[in-house]
This record gives sequence, C-alpha cells and structure tokens, in this order.
Amino acid sequence: MSLFIQVNIDDFMFKITSAIAKEIEGIPEADLMADADAICQSFVDRYPIDVPELVGEAEADAYPNTADARQPTLSARIDFKGDPRIFQVRGRYSPMLTVPCRIEGSSLVFEIEAHMDYPERVAQEIESFLGQVRKALDTLRDEFGRYAGRIPSTAMQHLRSRRTQIEKRNKFHGKLSAIIPLRKRDDGTDKIVVPVQRKPAPLPVAVHTTVEEPEIAMAAYEDILKTMQSMVKVFERSPSVFKEMGEESLRTILLVGLNGLYEGAATGETFNGTGKNDILIRHHDQNVFIAECLIWEGVTTLQSKMDDQLFKYATWRDSKLALLIFNRNKNFTDVIDKMKSTVAGHSHCLRQLPFTHESGARYLFKRSDDPQKQFTLTCLAFDVPR
Repeated sequence: MSLFIQVNIDDFMFKITSAIAKEIEGIPEADLMADADAICQSFVDRYPIDVPELVGEAEADAYPNTADARQPTLSARIDFKGDPRIFQVRGRYSPMLTVPCRIEGSSLVFEIEAHMDYPERVAQEIESFLGQVRKALDTLRDEFGRYAGRIPSTAMQHLRSRRTQIEKRNKFHGKLSAIIPLRKRDDGTDKIVVPVQRKPAPLPVAVHTTVEEPEIAMAAYEDILKTMQSMVKVFERSPSVFKEMGEESLRTILLVGLNGLYEGAATGETFNGTGKNDILIRHHDQNVFIAECLIWEGVTTLQSKMDDQLFKYATWRDSKLALLIFNRNKNFTDVIDKMKSTVAGHSHCLRQLPFTHESGARYLFKRSDDPQKQFTLTCLAFDVPR
C-alpha cells in the first residue's frame, strides 16, 4: 500500500460535501424548518475530519531470520489514533515513500531492510520513514483545518437553497389555487392522503420496561398499519398511475403520506427513509416502528428481505416490525399463500398471532442473537398490477 497518493484532498472533501447535500435533500420539510444553525452543526459533528497522529514508539513484530540473507527484512509497526482513510489522501506535501507499508486496525505496519553488518542503520531508516509520515500528516492537518471550516457554510448554502425551492413551490401553488381550484375526490381518498389537520404520531406514554425504552402500544401499531393499508388502496384504485413505479417510488409515496398525516411531538417523531430501513418512526431518538417494502419476485427475495435487511437492521429494542409486499404478477392468491408459508416457516418464527386481514398475517418472532427477546412482525401484501 502506498501512502498519501491515492486520493486528492479536493476529491476527498468533495465526497463529504456531496454526501451532506444529498442528506439535506432528503430531510423532511417539517424538520427542514428547524434551527438552521443546529442542522448545520449536526453535519459538522457527523462528518469529523480526524487526521491521524502517531502515538508511542515503533516496535518490531519479530526479529528476522538472518541465516540465508545478507539484508533481512524487519517488520515493524507503530500505533496511531484518527481516521485511517487520511493515510490515502494526497495534500500539497506528498512524500515519495519506498518503504512497503499497510494499515492494520489502528497500527501502521512497515518493513525495513536491515543489513547484517550495520544493524544500527535500522533506527535511522525507521526514524527517516516516520519523520516523512509525520510531516505529511502535519501538512494534511493544516490543510484539512481550512477545509473543515467550509462544512458549516456548505451545509447552510444547500439548506437555504432547499428552503427557497420549497417557498417558491408553495407560492406557486398558492397563486395557482387562486386561478383554478383543485377538484376534490369524493371517494374518501382525500381524507387519507391530505388530512385537514395533522394529528400527533400515535405514541402513548412510553411503556417502562427493565431497560426503560419506549415501546409503541399495539393500538398505535394498528393505527399505523391501517393508515398504510388505506394509502395503498389509492395504488389499487389508480393502477395506471403506479404501474411503472418501482419499490423506491412506491415507498416514497407512503412516506409523503405518513408525514402528512402524523406530526411529531417536541422531540420530532417523524417517518423518514434512513438508507437502511425503508420506513421507521422514532420516539426520543429510539426506533419504535420499522417497515420494509419489496416488489414480489419470489420466495428467495422475501427470505433475503427478512434476513439480510429487516431482521439485520432491527435492533434489540425494536419490538414492532412490518413487511409490505407489492405484487406485480398474476395470481395474487398464490403470492399471499407463499408469503404466509415462507414467513411462518422461518426458523425464528415462534407462532402465528391473531390478525384479521384478507392479504396479511401476523407472527411472533425471536431474535437470532437473543432467543429470549421477541418481536411482532406483520406482513401485508397488496396487488398493484402493471
């Protein structure tokens, strides 16, 4: 591995600022109107630039066998603290290091040739190598110090841009509504998707368990599920609109509707995509409801969705989970039967629970890493034909 040449410092920082911009685009509108300085500071806290610092003295892994070599290789290491990725960054000072080296955990491992007749040169070689590494790190620390100061201003710039877009859209809609009013549907859908008044997220006073973590009540769990069921009826009523949409687009529509229906308390409970879980609701920074979505592609896809995503990302404290399946195929009844048999046949499924739904089922599961910890999983299948 070569140090300080793989990634230009400008490219390294560009990836960070791009990630921040992408996150700001995904912030729900209700949360976007919070304290701008606090939002920007959160990015500073979550994207720290921690340039490594060598600590302690270099130590040999083992003394080389000199029986068959005039210049045996000595393997040595020195510990460091900081972000190991910085060792790949190229700043304005990039030393030409010829010493083979690599990163192992929090140690920099390197190899020095040790001539049998001049063992004292080993110390000189090591000091020369480490001196160049320290100089490169000091230079990067100085350069990153200037770059880091740009993170709050970059975040603020994207934040203001997003707010401006939202304000322009709202003004446009306001002017448009004065010219031509929107016709309301008379089938009850408007009550589902666009409520007159947002209601608090259905979270009761936290149930205090031995770990004193919030746990969503079953009534609130049912309320969220019924809300999503009602929203998916819109998909079924207007199949031509949704026929080409993939899993992500269908999920986004659910998220928009859920955010429109439920407003958070002072701590800001809200539905949002996390990059891992498709849908979740938080209470005091703890997840109390998690759902995953998928387009039906067979039993194997369903098993992978459960084991590789839903169960993997659910923490020990998550007690209410849901799985939403969208069917694009014919024979919806067969899909429902396969869904139920696959979930019920899972090795961690304890038993089926009472649940009245023509295309759904509910089960009690145990965690793979803690069989004594159990959680509820509700599966719902919806027919959204092409």
